[in-house]
Amino acid sequence: MRATSGAEKRQAPRMPVEWPVRARVMGQNEGMTGLRSFNVSKGGLGLELPEPLERDTVLKLEFAPGEGEAEVHAYAFVAWSTAKGQVGLRFFGIGEDDENRIADIVERFMLGRPRMVTVH
Repeated sequence: MRATSGAEKRQAPRMPVEWPVRARVMGQNEGMTGLRSFNVSKGGLGLELPEPLERDTVLKLEFAPGEGEAEVHAYAFVAWSTAKGQVGLRFFGIGEDDENRIADIVERFMLGRPRMVTVH
């Protein structure tokens, strides 16, 4: 096996986005609102949080992947977290249609390289 120090470890291409996200840490009653994503892929979401979360923390997510799009409901776990509250989430409970919809959005972005997708 070859060392991959400094190499890209992501399994799927990322697209920069600023989507509003609602999240709830599993086992907690209070949800977090007013969150913004910073990137997305078929396999996960980059999210800005008010404070960092422990690795492997499980969240329930709700977000719309674009203006007028139906909401995605997914479960994800924290794959990485920074001291500033950025987290990389990996989906593990997402519907096939939603996963395919996100993959199509990212693929169109990669082919055409349009600007960041923002939802207000």
